[in-house]
Amino acid sequence: KPMVVICVPTQWKMILACPEIDRFDTSSVLVAMTGAGVNPASTKKEILKRFHHSLVVDIFGQTEMTPDTTIRIDAAQDGIKNKSVGKPLAGIEMRIADENGQDVSQGETGEILYRSPTIMKEYYGEKEKTAQVIRDGWFYSGDLGYIDKDGELIVVDRKGECISTGGEKVFPHEVEEIISGNEKVDSVCVIGIPDEIWGHSVRAVVVIKDGHKATQEEIIAWCAGKMTGFKRPKSALFADSLPLSPVGKVLRSQVKA
Repeated sequence: KPMVVICVPTQWKMILACPEIDRFDTSSVLVAMTGAGVNPASTKKEILKRFHHSLVVDIFGQTEMTPDTTIRIDAAQDGIKNKSVGKPLAGIEMRIADENGQDVSQGETGEILYRSPTIMKEYYGEKEKTAQVIRDGWFYSGDLGYIDKDGELIVVDRKGECISTGGEKVFPHEVEEIISGNEKVDSVCVIGIPDEIWGHSVRAVVVIKDGHKATQEEIIAWCAGKMTGFKRPKSALFADSLPLSPVGKVLRSQVKA
């Protein structure tokens, strides 16, 4: 009768997809914790539905911050805000900055910067790399996000994973979340591939659920009307599985390779 269950978003998705989940008594679980990746609102709502005595506690951060930076706690489905990871923990200052390190306006997307006694000392033996990410006491996280009207951090994507196509920016996670809404899709990774006209074009690499079939045209058509035209995949490939890190994150660099 566990009181706390801690899973990454990939694990939560697997648990919630278990066809026999309703057979189990989940009433002992008081805290359903998630982290190591952005967990969409739809998944959090399903957690509250299936683990009906629990709170959903979302912890956001990264190893270099040792490791947590923000927290959000949800007790009801109605209050869940998509991609929000809450507010900074005590002792952590947070800013959103542009390419020049200057603060951006509320609601504008930029790189998330932190300042805190919990910041790592250095990347061991990597002085140049350390100097690139710690400047004037601020840690440049490499994550993109913005502060909403409630003062909460909304995570957009990793800075290095943004796709530039025809001068427009596409954040893969946003497209992946929409494609994942297709009942045939088990998992998906969106990447940018070289394109002579656009610089890069958007490609979806899709794993289809067992017992289902889908075509490239079907995946692209699913996106129509759900996102701006330049964000829609120009192509889709299908795979048996996607490479995952030990904590369940899709290894986008390996997918691109």
